[in-house]
Amino acid sequence: MKYAIDGEFIIVKMEAEDDLLASIEKVAKETEIKAGFVMSGIGGVKNLEIGSLKGKTHVRERIDEVQEIVSLSGSISEDDPVLHIHISVAGISHHAFGGHLFMGTVYPFAEIVIKKFPNIKMKRKLNENSSFKELEFS
Repeated sequence: MKYAIDGEFIIVKMEAEDDLLASIEKVAKETEIKAGFVMSGIGGVKNLEIGSLKGKTHVRERIDEVQEIVSLSGSISEDDPVLHIHISVAGISHHAFGGHLFMGTVYPFAEIVIKKFPNIKMKRKLNENSSFKELEFS
């Protein structure tokens, strides 16, 4: 994985077998992102685990075959969980599906744009109504 910085934007190029989430988190740590958004992402992914909401929990699905990344976006905060990423993918049938990204291995590559917001503080706080840690600004 490598990345380049232009002001508040970071362009990330991941290689085959990179862990998609761990790589985004590594870039966030190395570039000191306390508040940011994954604006877009393209490429490919395998060994994918995604989830869709059912009530207050995620129903998870695993897809091992290589999928095209149609869309990748989400938030980066300074506390746990650092990442909240959603992904849409399409396989050989060209039907798209997606959800909350739990894991994925880049294959053959991925290109991602991250926007850093240095003047905003974003943390996650448990919302009793949703049962999820949601963004809070300070």
